[in-house]
Amino acid sequence: MTVLREDQFDQFLAKGLARMNGLLIHGDDTSAAESFAARIAREVSGADGEAPVRLDGSSLSGNGGRLDEEFRSISLLGGRRAIIVTGATELGLKAISPLLQNSSLGNFVVITSGSLTKSSKLRDAVEKSDRFAALALYEAKAEDLARRVQGIWAADGLVARPEALERFFEL
Repeated sequence: MTVLREDQFDQFLAKGLARMNGLLIHGDDTSAAESFAARIAREVSGADGEAPVRLDGSSLSGNGGRLDEEFRSISLLGGRRAIIVTGATELGLKAISPLLQNSSLGNFVVITSGSLTKSSKLRDAVEKSDRFAALALYEAKAEDLARRVQGIWAADGLVARPEALERFFEL
């Protein structure tokens, strides 16, 4: 069971990504969830890797086999691929369950969802899995947002002075 706090995300990228099959990101901050998913996709695929496969979470209940097929597929470039499932709900649990129980390493699945309560079956199943982690995104404080923006910029080799960061948030 791996439950991450937002400040543990960079450590997860560095050490946990290689041994995990996926991450559930849940919370109301959809832009932050997309940002974290994009960072994972870059890390998994590398600079020259394949673009991530994107699936709509609402389609999982009707076509769960597609997710399993993508999870097990082999990349044309030889490495792992990132699969991003957006807007997952409790209805998609049936499609996600086989991945949660899979003990072998496959392509990396990022599942984004809105806020999930502690009684959520999807959240509970992910948190009990040995190969998946969960990250809850709560409303961020100003300093957390500044750190997040600086981290995103740093991933692209950019550094901003404090005045530039302040102006960024003003705009």
